[in-house]
Amino acid sequence: MLDSLLDGMKGQVASALAEKAGIDLGQAEQAVPLAGESIKEGIMGAVTGGDSAGVMGMLSSLTGGGDGGGAMGALAGLAGDSGGGAGGMMKNMVFSGIAQNFIGKLTGQLGIPAGIASTVSSMALPMIMGKISGAANDASEGEGINAAGLMKVLGGGGGAAGLLGGLMGGGGDNPLDAAKGALGGLMGGGNDAAGDIADKAKDALKDKLGGLGGLLG
Repeated sequence: MLDSLLDGMKGQVASALAEKAGIDLGQAEQAVPLAGESIKEGIMGAVTGGDSAGVMGMLSSLTGGGDGGGAMGALAGLAGDSGGGAGGMMKNMVFSGIAQNFIGKLTGQLGIPAGIASTVSSMALPMIMGKISGAANDASEGEGINAAGLMKVLGGGGGAAGLLGGLMGGGGDNPLDAAKGALGGLMGGGNDAAGDIADKAKDALKDKLGGLGGLLG
């Protein structure tokens, strides 16, 4: 679903970047999937690191109504509305990590100077995250943004997405539930669960389980 969301708004985002960020249209179009990669990597890293609340706070800050949902709120914030969701999201630590990752991809893979890459990031990410937050809210069937809705947007329940859902759905008050959900995600993912993600998950579970974490190796 994430890929279809990015495809659907690629022209809008690329046009805005080409007009306001000082890059050509070709670079702007290449920047959109890199933003998607950065977002997915950042969310996974935050959740396996124990900051699912930061992820939810980041997404909830941009949830809005109407056509385009949070994406329109993000655009309003970029246009100078200091009360918009984009401004709040910029202060979120998960978002800051995603932005740094994205800037690194822009400079390293597209050769965009750091200053311009920072501008691209500050424009593109709120627009895309706004769209993701709106889609996750819709997929949660009126319950607000939750792990199930976010998983639908990020790509389903198997592999890495299943692990993410398990960690987010376990609940901070019961680490054994979090462990059970995360391990279920890994088992359901089969070969699709990348080794580095599995290692991060194991470390996160060790932290959650305390002394019992030694059983994980």
